[in-house]
Order: sequence, then C-alpha cells, then structure tokens
Amino acid sequence: MKRFEISYNPYNNRIHFRVAIPIDEENVSDWRELQAESGFMEFQNEECVFENIVDKILRLVNCYINTTESLEIVFKGTTEDFEVLQNAVYSCMVPNARKITCTHADVYLSSNTALERITRAFSKVEKDFNYYFSTYPNNNEINENYLKYKETVKPEIPVCFIGVSGVEKANIINAFIGMGILPSQTNGISTIIRNSNEYRIEFNYLNVFYVITIEGKHYSVKTPLAPDNEMISALFFGCDSCTDEKEIVNLVLARMISKNAEEEFTSKLNGCVFIYVPFHESLLNTSEKYFSFIDTTVQFLGEEDDFGIVYDDIILNQTNALPIVVATRDVLISDELFDLKRVIDEMGPGFARPNNIITLSKADELVSSQMKNDIPDIIREGIANPTIFYVSPEIALKTIQDNNNEINKTNKALLRLNISQYNVIPRNQNTLRSVKYEGNKLLYASGIPSLELELNYYATHFADYKKCANGQHYLLDAINKLVLELKKIKVQFENELRLDNIKRKEEQRAIRSEILGSIGRIQKPNLNLAYENVSLKFKPVLDEYCAGVPNAVRSCWKRVGNRPNDVDNLAKEMRKHCQENLYDRNSDSIKSALQVELLRMTSDYFKAIETYLKTNYDILPNDTKKALQALLDKEPRLVDVKIEPCVEISINNPIYLLGSDESKITYYSAGFEDQLKPNGKRLGHFFKQCIFDPTAEYSKQLNRWIELRLSEISKLFDSDQIILSRYDDRIEELEDAVDDLEGRIDNLTKVQVLLSELLPPKKER
Repeated sequence: MKRFEISYNPYNNRIHFRVAIPIDEENVSDWRELQAESGFMEFQNEECVFENIVDKILRLVNCYINTTESLEIVFKGTTEDFEVLQNAVYSCMVPNARKITCTHADVYLSSNTALERITRAFSKVEKDFNYYFSTYPNNNEINENYLKYKETVKPEIPVCFIGVSGVEKANIINAFIGMGILPSQTNGISTIIRNSNEYRIEFNYLNVFYVITIEGKHYSVKTPLAPDNEMISALFFGCDSCTDEKEIVNLVLARMISKNAEEEFTSKLNGCVFIYVPFHESLLNTSEKYFSFIDTTVQFLGEEDDFGIVYDDIILNQTNALPIVVATRDVLISDELFDLKRVIDEMGPGFARPNNIITLSKADELVSSQMKNDIPDIIREGIANPTIFYVSPEIALKTIQDNNNEINKTNKALLRLNISQYNVIPRNQNTLRSVKYEGNKLLYASGIPSLELELNYYATHFADYKKCANGQHYLLDAINKLVLELKKIKVQFENELRLDNIKRKEEQRAIRSEILGSIGRIQKPNLNLAYENVSLKFKPVLDEYCAGVPNAVRSCWKRVGNRPNDVDNLAKEMRKHCQENLYDRNSDSIKSALQVELLRMTSDYFKAIETYLKTNYDILPNDTKKALQALLDKEPRLVDVKIEPCVEISINNPIYLLGSDESKITYYSAGFEDQLKPNGKRLGHFFKQCIFDPTAEYSKQLNRWIELRLSEISKLFDSDQIILSRYDDRIEELEDAVDDLEGRIDNLTKVQVLLSELLPPKKER
C-alpha cells in the first residue's frame, strides 16, 4: 500500500507533503520528499487554508499518487482538519477515492485548547509583567509586545475594511449594524465600531480623552471631569431635533469625520474615533464572538511609476485583524490606481492572512458578464484562493431601515441577478441562510447577509488559530525580552550587593576593632589589692592574738616543764594554740572577705565593660544586645581553697642557753610574734597562709573566668551579623530583590518553555 503524508500547521498555514513508495506486497519505503516539479509544490510553498484547498489536493492525489490498489493518507494536523480531510474523501466523486483510507498520525492542539493554554500561561506571568511595569523604567518593546498579546487574544475580532475613498466601506459597515451612522464620505479619520448595549462615542481631543454616552435625546460626558463645553456644545448642537440615539450619533460623526467636517475641529483630534452601538440588526450580534469594524482608507503618495500605499496607524498596529479589501469593479480593473495584490501583500503579520476577503460593492450596478470577469488575471493568479463577495450595501441598509420590500426596477434586477451566486468561496459550502433573514429576499439578495455569515464562519473556524499563533509570538517575545531585562537588573543588583557587602565588612571590621580595642584598654582588676584590703581588715585580729602570745607561751612552758626537749614541746604546743585561736577561728571569715572583695572587683570590671558597650548599643542588633547581656550577667563561682595549717615556728637561738624561765618565755614570745606578723617585705606566716595564698588561688580562678568571658565577647563580635551597618537595610533590600527576581525569572523561564512547546514550529520542512 502506498502512503502519502500531509502535514498541515493551521497556526502558520503551511502544508507539507511526503510519500512512501511500496517496495513489495508488505513493505514500503521510508518517507521521501516530493520532487520540485510536483504539482503539490504550488501549495507547499505558499500560505494556505487547508479547508480551502483540500479538494484541489485530492484531485492531485487521485491523479498522481492514488495509482495503486489502495492508498493511505497519513495526516498530521488538528482533529478538526483531519475531519475536513475525511469529509472531502467521503464526498469525492472520483472512483479512485474509494481506495483511500485516512489515518491521523499526529495531533496538533485544537485552537480552542491552545488558546486556553496560552491564556493560562499568561495568567502565570501576568504578575511578573505588572511587577516590572510598576517597578522599573519600561522597555518599550516589552510593553508593546505585552499590549499586543492582550490585544490579540481578547474575544474581539477586528475586521478592517481597506480601500480607496468612495468604494462604500462606510455603507457596508452601516449595513452590517443596521443603522446609517457613518458618513459615506469621510475625511480620512479612522473609526472603530464596536457592539455594545449602549450608544457611546470616544475620542481624543487636544490630548484629552472624551467618553460621551447617549441615551434617548440626551448625552452625558463621562470623561473628563472638566470637558471643553464649547466644543461639546458645537458637536451636539441640534441633537434635540433628532428622534433617537442613531440620529444623534450620525449627526455627531458627520461633524467629526465627514468630508465636510470643520477642519478647525478635526485638526485637534488625535487618533481614531471609537463608536459603540448595539448590533441588533446584524447576524454578528452574538454573545460568543465579538466583532469590531474598522473603517480606513488607502492613500497614495502620488508617484507615477511606483506609487506607495499609506495606511492609517490603526491598520499598521493590528495584531489579529481580518482584512476585507473593498473595491468597485472600476477601481479594481484600474491597475495604475489600485494594486489589490500589493495592498494584500503589504499587510503585516497582524492580519489573518491568508484569510483575505475581497468585497466588490455596488454590485447592483453590474451585469452578470461583468461579475464573471471583474477580477483581473493578475489578482486571480497572484492571490491564492481568493474569497470574493458581491454586495450592494446601500440597498441592504434601506431594506433594514425602512423594512423596504418594494419591488422597483432596481430591486427586480437585483433579485433576478442574485449576486450571491457569483461569490467565490474556495471551499465546499452549502448555501448558508439565517432564520433572521428568511422571507426578506431583497435583503438577502443584497449580499450583506452572505458576507456576515462568512465572518461568522471565519470567527468559528479560523480566528482562534490566528489568536494562538500571534498571541504565542507576542507573549513569547515579551517574555524573552522580560527575562533578559530582569536578568540584567538582577546582575546590577548582585554587583551592587557585592560592593555593599564589601563596604559593610570593612565598616564592621573597623567597628569591631574599635570595640574590642576599647574593651582591651579598660583596666583589668588588680586582684592583689584584695590581699591588702583584707590584710588591713584582719590586722587587728592578728595584733590582738599577738598581744596574748606571752601569756600563751608562759602557760605552754609551764605545761611542758624544764627538760632537754622542752623547747620542741613548747613549739608544738604554741603551734596548736595558734591554729586553734588564730587560724581556725578566722580562716572562714578571711575566705569570705576575700571572695567578697575579689568578686566586687571583678564585677566592677565587667560593669565598666557594660557601660562602654551600652554607648555602642545603637549599632548592635537586639539579638547581639541580649547575647552580650547574658555574658555580662554571668557570675563566677569560686571553688573554695584550703588554708594550710599553721607552720611550726622555730627560734634560731636555742632558748635553753638563757638563764631564767622568764627570760626564755620573753625571748620565745618575741620570736614567735616576729615570725607570725609581717615585717618589712616578709608577709609573716599568718598573712601569707591565711590571706596571701588564698588570694593567689582565688585570683587564678577569677583571671581564668575573666579571660573566658572576654574570649566569648570577642568571639561574639567575630560574626558579620553582630554589628549593624548603614548598609544593612540596602543589603537586605537587594537580597530580597535578587531572590524575588530569581523566582520571577524561574517562573518566566518555565512558562517560556511551556509556550515554546505548545504550538508547532513556525517553519517546517
């Protein structure tokens, strides 16, 4: 079985063909490209609408491809276009078509699904665009593409009527909406007419935007708050004599955009005029599709050899419009005046090409032979599959306005001619009729209902593809540029953040050095002073004990007797006496006094540190203050020290050489007291053992504790977050901004990938 592949991308209107040739009864070759001279290349190299060319393709298939017993057409495209192919195959009258089977090998998203996903993707990034627009100086290209995206995917379908002056563009629009509001001869100011429940006119006058509503015979200026009342009065002068809103709108527009409008007024208008009226008399008055009609005029530069075509800005700024080129037979056949192909070719990507519609107005003035030959060959050959409609808008409008079914000579000719039969619609389509126009044969004969039904058909079958293709393009372009812009801003913030962090570290390093240096310059406590203070306190105790030493020696001497070892026994007794009556009785009080004195000195030292630190509290965060206070509030715990027992006092000269006992007692007492009490540089046994040695031990404990606290304070200041800086707020702001930008860029990039993969590539093989 031979296989023929048709790939059609409705988002860029490109088609591609391949063929697989049978090798034997069971196998076929790989897919092969068609040769350049193949008749299919006519379609492959041009933009086309599949539904419009499917019959021509089938004729070529049956002629050149379908030459074996059976043929499988493998279709790659949307489900909707696959159904078009199947219906075309089923309805084809060529016998060979019975041998064709259709397979849907690949599925492109349907337009409504794609449009839904594109708008859902936009909803994920809209907040990022709003953030950018409200935060930073805007990149005009981003703003332009963003607005173009929103303009493209909105429900409204713009229909642009393009043609030279005098070809009844305004009359066609009037016939569409069923009211003669647009002047037939305009001064070149473009108008946009939209369907609305109310009558409203909007325009820009001297750079002030006006919104004026009309109800009955009354009008109301909604914007601005302080309008130019003289201009408004002149614009609406005489509206009291009008019967309804239609006449008032027509009167006002005649003064604004008609050929006879005052130049003094029109020269102050900026841009186009927006008109809102109900489309009650139109088949286009639907809730699902919203149409707007744009009336614009093709102008020429007046060059003889190579004239230039100039459109109004409103045309050049379209993003998703259906172009309807309006001409009369006389204009169309005058190549030197109106180059229709060039008009269509010069329309930008904002138009729904190749869905071009050519409308020939004043068709009631033609005869059948003229309608058969009204399109020059250059147009028929140069524009693939043109859609052509013949209309008589003036008769249609009169019929709608006056309910005029009168059969006069002109109307009889129009009914007999039935201009709709000469329409050129490049697809199989049964005669479309509307219940709304049933019975009004004259209105139907005017061709306007047929054109309205064609617009509805376009809106139903083709418009969303253009919304998707252009919407994806503009949104992706806006996202791509926004990502680059946000990355650029992020790099700027990161550079600023890096520099500010360096400056903050330098500032904090200087502050840290100053604080720790100042703490180091605070005088540490001289704990030796505790010995002196406590010694002074207990000197009276020592003096009192020493005053009783002679009696103590006398008593001990009596107990030990006068034997050779009496002196040794006396020393032992006095040591015991001193231990009990001086050491033991005062050691606890001495240790307590030492601890109080030493702790006071240590506390005073840390209070001095605390006082200094509080002068710097304005540059310290609360957490630092709490941590410092916790360190400063710590109190040392002293481990009790042991006071060594009283040493045995020895006398250098042996007292047994002395004569009397009293002289011995006196001599020993003096020596005992001399060694017990301080004398010059000598501390004396009591002060050294009971005060000096404990002081040294307690001092070691406290000095270690002080150094530990100072080390903890120093370590606390080693952290960059401990010291506040004038750069902190900006750094925090920059960090938040960088994090926020990172998140937004990540979100935009994900949507960027999603959108890129949503529709098939614009250029295929």
